[in-house]
Amino acid sequence: MCMGKKLNKTISCLLCVTGLMHHAFAQKPDAARVNETIDKYGKNHNVAVFSNKEHLTIDVNKKGEITAVNKVVSERLMLTENTADYNEQEIHFTSFTEIKDINAYSLQLDNGSFKKIPARGFSTQNATSGGIFYDDHKKINVTYAAPTKGTITHLDYTEVYKEARFLSSFFFGFYVPVVDQEFKVTVSNKVKIKYLLRGDNTDKITFTKTESGGKTTYCWTAGTVRFLTREGHTMGYRHYSPHIIIYIDEIEVAGKNQPFLHDVGSLYNWYYSMIEKADTDTNGNYQLKQLTDSLTAGVTAPLEKAKRIYYWVQKNLKYVAFEDGLGGFVPRMPNDIYEKRYGDCKDMSCLLHKLLDLAGLDARLCWIGTRDIPYKYSEVPTPASDNHMIATVVIDGKRYFIDGTCAYCAFDMPSSFTQGKEALISLGKDKYLVETVPVMPKEFTLINDSVYLSISGNELIGEGKVTYKGYTKVDVMYSYYGMSSRLTNEEKLKAFIQRGNNKITVDYARANNFENSDSDFTIYYKFRLPDYLTFVGSEVYLNMNLEKTFDQYKRDFSTLDVDIDNEFAYRVKNVVILKVPDSTTVEYVPGNASFDSPFFRFKIDYRKEGKTIRLDRNYGVDNIVLSRDNFPLWMQCNSKVKQAYKDQLILKINAK
Repeated sequence: MCMGKKLNKTISCLLCVTGLMHHAFAQKPDAARVNETIDKYGKNHNVAVFSNKEHLTIDVNKKGEITAVNKVVSERLMLTENTADYNEQEIHFTSFTEIKDINAYSLQLDNGSFKKIPARGFSTQNATSGGIFYDDHKKINVTYAAPTKGTITHLDYTEVYKEARFLSSFFFGFYVPVVDQEFKVTVSNKVKIKYLLRGDNTDKITFTKTESGGKTTYCWTAGTVRFLTREGHTMGYRHYSPHIIIYIDEIEVAGKNQPFLHDVGSLYNWYYSMIEKADTDTNGNYQLKQLTDSLTAGVTAPLEKAKRIYYWVQKNLKYVAFEDGLGGFVPRMPNDIYEKRYGDCKDMSCLLHKLLDLAGLDARLCWIGTRDIPYKYSEVPTPASDNHMIATVVIDGKRYFIDGTCAYCAFDMPSSFTQGKEALISLGKDKYLVETVPVMPKEFTLINDSVYLSISGNELIGEGKVTYKGYTKVDVMYSYYGMSSRLTNEEKLKAFIQRGNNKITVDYARANNFENSDSDFTIYYKFRLPDYLTFVGSEVYLNMNLEKTFDQYKRDFSTLDVDIDNEFAYRVKNVVILKVPDSTTVEYVPGNASFDSPFFRFKIDYRKEGKTIRLDRNYGVDNIVLSRDNFPLWMQCNSKVKQAYKDQLILKINAK
């Protein structure tokens, strides 16, 4: 995503085993404690965070400016000799922070005492994320002497915040054990903060608050609170990793209290100050009005006008993410975006908003967080609550949320990753609205595959069509256009027809009008499938489940403790019709199977119709998130599906 990613990237780095730059205040290491930690964790882990601590100090200077300085120190303990991956650490920063006073060294354990070895070197380089054209994200690489079992790597530095709205959260969750963690925040009597604990196992975190000399110190301490998971397709780590969100509520300047991030209104007013120029810009309106008029010529229906504008932006603007200081928050002018034909999420939304406005439609800009961010604006009125910008338009009393970065979304669907998220909608200076983006029902997204089968010798012959609708169409379109340009259109389409086994030969694949954003994506196909039928004496075995839906959920749910991100609710409908050869009779038809729950369901139904066998398969996933509470139910469902997939049709070859 294109906005606020600096915070996200920094947090993500803190969670990497090879860059555990989170923090511990220097203490003389205890050899006995080191050996105890090695004995406790060394069988299952190569490294532990020996101490993870930060101390953030916030004040207001004589100029009325906020000063926020964070003392960061990190110590990692090598538990085994498998330490090749841990001789480096990274300090990540952007133009919103300054890193200084870096101190790094190793402490090697030798006969009960520690030998101090200075770090070998430091280097600074760009740390641009994938998909980002340019940003100001940099990292300092710290290299240590080759660590051995019992070595402690020590890193401490000072982090100065240039923009106090971007205070980082403190995370207690790691992929490895943590011996000691502490997060302190000290504020002067001129500063009022708010904080929020989120994630699992926050009851394992101890909190104290002390006041002394006109200052208040908040302190949270813990050991290992929760391990992170490396499983794919799970909800983002903010949903479950225990962490503390800190933000400044208000400050005192010249004896008067001033709101800083007091509420959603405070955040919105700051946000609006960065888009106001683009929101009210009229330069180039003549050129943009000409474009709007050409796109909507002959159209009177507001909905059709909006669609034409949206689809033009989708097809004619290239998404390129920029993250350069406040440039990650300030959109370029609409006419500049139009002339350059590229931009990030806020640029594309800004142009969309301008064109829709020139068409006489009620369009607005929206800030929004993707679904890996679990916060609501009312809970966390800070930039941590969002990382994206979209547009919204109201037509005939219905609000549509449109995302210019989703190149293949139809007008009536939000981008999948914004479903169910709060949108902060701009209504002008000092005016805003918070509204939740709808979650599209399972009926909206469909895969409908029908195939007619026949048997020719030892081969299974198939002819059918598969239709993708809703978010499955979006996925297929991204896959299609992500394939090599050297492939022909038919070669790309054939790649979607995978049935039975990897020996399939797709002889034909064609799609009509699939680039129409309002149309479904249908592929007509023909294939031959050798070595799929099993011949045993006079019997022929055929598994009519050529595709095994739900196979993507192959994992050990008994140990998984993180919610699954389904991305979208959907349905799958399959019809498979086999023409029974005249030379055979049907000896056995598999039994029917079904499972029904409020969250997911399937139904497999076989029936004989004259000289054909028909299989109807229907699946449904009703929720965009599969919660941990429903894993046992899902395992029951998956067990029944797997059992049903094993059942095979048996044909008897007639005696001559």
